[in-house]
Amino acid sequence: MAFLGFGNFVGLLALFSLIPFLILFFIKPKAREMIIPSVMFLSRGDERKNKRSSFKNLVNDKLLLLQILIIGLIALFFAAPYLSVSTVGSGDVVFVLDTSASMEKHVESLKDSALDNIGARNTIIIVGSSPRIVLEGGDSSEAKKIIKKLGVSGSKSAITESLVLAKIYLDNIQSEKALFFGSDLIDTENGELINQLNEFDNSKIPIKLVDFYSDNKNNAGFIALDLKKNGKSIVVIKNFCCEMKSFEVSYEGRKKVVTLNVGASEEFEFDMVKGKSEINLLIEDEINGDNIIYLINDEREAVNVMLIQEGTDKYLESALDASGTVKFVKKSVNNIKKGYDVYILNKISSLTVEAKKILKEELNLGKSVIVIGSEEGSGVGSYEDFLNFDIGEKVSGGESKLTRGVSFTEGLSFGRHSRVRGIDCGISCQEYLVAGDQPVIFVKPFEKGLFAYYGVFGEDFSNRPDYPIFWTRFVRYLGGYKGLNEMNTNTGTIISFGGDANFKLPGGTKEKGNSLIMEESGFYEIENKIYSANVLNEEESNLERENLLENRISNEDVIQSKVKKNIWKELLIIGMFLLILEWIVSNRRIARRDYSV
Repeated sequence: MAFLGFGNFVGLLALFSLIPFLILFFIKPKAREMIIPSVMFLSRGDERKNKRSSFKNLVNDKLLLLQILIIGLIALFFAAPYLSVSTVGSGDVVFVLDTSASMEKHVESLKDSALDNIGARNTIIIVGSSPRIVLEGGDSSEAKKIIKKLGVSGSKSAITESLVLAKIYLDNIQSEKALFFGSDLIDTENGELINQLNEFDNSKIPIKLVDFYSDNKNNAGFIALDLKKNGKSIVVIKNFCCEMKSFEVSYEGRKKVVTLNVGASEEFEFDMVKGKSEINLLIEDEINGDNIIYLINDEREAVNVMLIQEGTDKYLESALDASGTVKFVKKSVNNIKKGYDVYILNKISSLTVEAKKILKEELNLGKSVIVIGSEEGSGVGSYEDFLNFDIGEKVSGGESKLTRGVSFTEGLSFGRHSRVRGIDCGISCQEYLVAGDQPVIFVKPFEKGLFAYYGVFGEDFSNRPDYPIFWTRFVRYLGGYKGLNEMNTNTGTIISFGGDANFKLPGGTKEKGNSLIMEESGFYEIENKIYSANVLNEEESNLERENLLENRISNEDVIQSKVKKNIWKELLIIGMFLLILEWIVSNRRIARRDYSV
């Protein structure tokens, strides 16, 4: 049921403008004495008997009624009327829909509620490990199609971050707007959810908040995974329920009964088999996604590297030789061969036409090329006709600084570089280390592969223990080598590619792009490589939420709350219609009077 309210009661004072209007109507004009023939009374005697009262004349005067209605609507317009309704489906609606793992049992109810609140224009933000916009300003049919296809993602829930993004969208909308927010309000990304909800409360944006939190805490699940190629791998199970639980853990025919007290956890050891496999927790509870671990074991033996150089480089060769996961051969510029994962051009001043052709073909197959700059001479010469890249003269450097986090630089120190080569790495360049304002280490996509530059000179860094660690990581990264724990990831993991890549999601959907967010649990096939993503998040499996939220939100109150829907547009449309009607009635009256005369 809808209820009428007013946002500005002062506007109702405009209704007093009707008082003088009505007074003028009811005041009768003062009688004047006139000499008239007595015969006139014979014809008007019956009319006088049927004369209506002033009130009946008012009702009978259509023009007057229209004018009163128009003045009344103007008064209501200034009073900012609204209807308290149970849906927000009008104008622009921004949806924030929580499809994280903890919403598994409620996702269908979430979709039904969202479909009841579709607006004329719709923006849909999906809550996952990070906010994901799946529709921006779409019409009702587009919004319905997307919402009906939604499923539980199995990822973490960055609720606060999603609401911040929704607020940005809503603040930029000048027309009628509203927010629909459906969630269990379990924020696993440590956002300040209460503060963000309070900010929405203080805004004038209509909000429909549907709370899907349940008192059922019956859940147990896997929370951690440590895989080893040689030796025992471990998965950790935890009981989040309010009572002791017993259940079976199964892997490749081996079963173990686990009994856990409230909040207790236990390790399950196993020897990982080759190819695809699964670990199952045989229990019926609130979240099925954390009861299964998807495993893939097709780890490559090593990255094959061709080191192209003249002479020897004891530091680099020792660094590459120190890792059991990198196998390299040394070749001269005139003896480059195909079939390697990574090609390292170590201080090469020029390349033959045949060498350039081979390296371009390899890049087009998804391989990688690393150019190492030189402290001496001109650097390594020009590659303008080959890699669209040129190494300039020496310029002032400075303290080395990491510009973005990546696995091959994590925890390493590169020292200070007083002089470096001037580099313009161009568009789509990802800088990882700079000295002053010059890039020292960067990677950029080239064809279907990757091109990288390394410009850390001198023996200072090459004498440190960090040097072989860096080169092992760097070559493995560029060679696409993945260890077991890199291939078996958590939901919410983002994988970036050098360029557009083809990949297949766990549900079988095929897509293409330069990056992928693993929101679903299961196996992913990316350019003939298989990865797995698993729901391994203790906060997501724990169905308790903050006590402060419990005190702030009453489930029944939130679900039955009313939303203020402004109706000034409707009043404006009715007013325009009445003005047109008044004009028609007035013109007809004038025409009738002219005809009578």
